[in-house]
Amino acid sequence: MDKNIRELLLSDILINKTGNINVEIRSMLKKIQYYLIILISTYSCQSETVSVLQQEKVVVTNEEVCYNFSDRTIGEIEMDLKVDSLFAGKIILSHNENPVFIYELNVSRSLYPLQSEKGKWQNVSLKWDMANASMKVFINGKHQTTRLFETGEYTKINSLKFIPSNGKSKGVMSVRNVVCRGTYNEVPPRLKIVTFGDSTTAFRNTITGVYSQRLPELLYKIGIPNIVLNRGIGGSHTGRLTDNNRHKIQHAQDRLQDAVLDEMPDITLVCFGINDSWFDGDSNKPRIPLDDYERNLRTIVNEISDNESKILLMTPNALGKRHEKWRYDNLEKYVEVIRKIALEKNIPLVDQWKIYERYSLSGKDIDDLLLDGTHPNDSWHEELAGLIASAIQEMLKDQ
Repeated sequence: MDKNIRELLLSDILINKTGNINVEIRSMLKKIQYYLIILISTYSCQSETVSVLQQEKVVVTNEEVCYNFSDRTIGEIEMDLKVDSLFAGKIILSHNENPVFIYELNVSRSLYPLQSEKGKWQNVSLKWDMANASMKVFINGKHQTTRLFETGEYTKINSLKFIPSNGKSKGVMSVRNVVCRGTYNEVPPRLKIVTFGDSTTAFRNTITGVYSQRLPELLYKIGIPNIVLNRGIGGSHTGRLTDNNRHKIQHAQDRLQDAVLDEMPDITLVCFGINDSWFDGDSNKPRIPLDDYERNLRTIVNEISDNESKILLMTPNALGKRHEKWRYDNLEKYVEVIRKIALEKNIPLVDQWKIYERYSLSGKDIDDLLLDGTHPNDSWHEELAGLIASAIQEMLKDQ
């Protein structure tokens, strides 16, 4: 892209020269400016370059193996890979020394939907696009998972690393026929989103992808370049560890600053409730009593709002029939708190609970949408990602 044209588009000169026009027209001009950047960036990319990084077999044992290549914003690395049963480690795509995408390898642990076969050569492909800040992993041509940024706002990739896990890996991994292809072009401005929640938000190795892993591609398809950061932790409630220490982790308010506020997201998705409402063993009260839950959720919402991030609230999914009905009824009280805050503060809401109820009332089994009676399966995460993408699109119309 011509530098002068790009600087003009990135500035607000085109908008400011219009003078005092109504809000609708100004918003429309902003959108035109935004899509022009995407369009020109897309068609100003260099031609694809191909680099053969390694042809003969290389064995990875206790030392990392690294390959460097020219900057790529869109690319693919394809390789043959063989792992024995004792190897544990990571494949990392980096920019210089900064890890951008991390894919863990541990064939002693069952992976879904594909079992990484021990001791057999398999074709592995890593495909990334920095405009939606995600990398897809394919094994033998089938989609295994999608990886997101750990943090940061990177715009390019220029190295591949194989890193054994210290003290855990006693086996070997072999690689051969490592080829990198891709292009370098301007990355458009990206909407930054943080998903903040519990185990129903956190990454899971037992499914292809949770909603945050599906969201980048859906948003990009409707013209919204993006960065999605997953800040879900299993067992998390809305309070602090000192409020209930059943799970020895950083809970929502323990990690709010680092996980959300410091990232300065444009939009923050918030989904908590199942762990808050839970009764453990012979306890006569939930982990986080209802009044405390409301107070905590209001604190989270207020701090995120004060940080100039838009908020999208979500009710939790309903519980399956393996759980007692009284747990279902108790969780519903927490759902009502979320709805009350969303209505009171005019915050957009994705109401999973209501959709599950309708699904059940239609004669269908809500366990069809769950892995284990608690956590959503691939089918529901796919559906949920679509609902969230539509909600975000509506939120952006108001800008």
